[in-house]
Parts: sequence; C-alpha cells; structure tokens
Amino acid sequence: NYSCEQAAKATDAPTPLGAVADLYNATCTTGFLGDAVTNKLTNNIAQQDQQSNLAQNLIRSGQHYFPDNTTPVFNLNTAKANYGITFTKKNASIPAPADASTSQDKSAAVPWLKLKVQTPPPTPYQLDAKDSASNVAEIYRLNTAGGAQPTCDGYMGRKFQKQYAAEYWFWH
Repeated sequence: NYSCEQAAKATDAPTPLGAVADLYNATCTTGFLGDAVTNKLTNNIAQQDQQSNLAQNLIRSGQHYFPDNTTPVFNLNTAKANYGITFTKKNASIPAPADASTSQDKSAAVPWLKLKVQTPPPTPYQLDAKDSASNVAEIYRLNTAGGAQPTCDGYMGRKFQKQYAAEYWFWH
C-alpha cells in the first residue's frame, strides 16, 4: 500500500503505508515437494489473475498488516487455529535477487526482510499474554515476487496497492 496524495510530481516516490496481506500455510508444500516447487508456487501466486485465486487452495494462516507506518503485525488467529499475534520491527533488509519474479503488473520484487518480534508490543499497542505468539522470535520475508515501490507516475493524488507474494518464515 502506497500513497501519492502529497506528491508534487510524477517522479516522486510514493509514501509507503504498509502491507495488508492474507497469509497461507505452504509448510506442507515445502516439506513434501521441496523449495523449488514452493518458490514456483510463490511466483505463480504473485502473477495470478485475481479471479483464479491460486492461494485459496492453501490453508489460511492469518493476516499481516500495519496499524501504523512502521509496525508490521502478524495475526495468526483463524477460525481453525489460534497461534497468536506478534508485533515486529524491521531488523535487516536486502534487495530481492535480480532474477526474482515480477507480479502480474510487472512490478519488481520487494526486498527480503528480517523482522524482530517486539516484546512487549510498542506503545500505544497492548497485547494480552494469552493472545501473544510468544514462541516466535524472528520472521523472515523471502522469495518475494512483485510489489516493489514505483514512482507516483499514474498514481498522483491517490492511494494504491501493489500485489506481491512472499514466503514468511517464523523462527522460535
């Protein structure tokens, strides 16, 4: 999610507003079919036509969102399982490989990230101990496809979304 509402010219970079994403569990795909097949699945999801909904065939694991511009949150609670909520902060970032897949609109891949869990959550957020994903220490965003930040050309004066797919690895 980005905004060009305050941009002065089309070549300006949009203001990042943080991702909003549904999370799907591809653990079994990786375990049984290997990394190469899982990476291909990630790339296919990023390039899919929105009507085909390839990701819908996977088990939904939760949501990823930003309550502000700097705090990534992973809510791993669904109707089928409650694994908790975690607030994170970017710890490291590297560009996606040059040969990473693009999204359907041909956007380059977003960077790979290392996120550290913030315990307790940053002010002003609060989280009951029973709701915390307390066993998660770090989250990695890898094998990204699409979603890279464009210029404001074509987006002047408005907010917009860029589709992307990625693997998120949760470490204890």
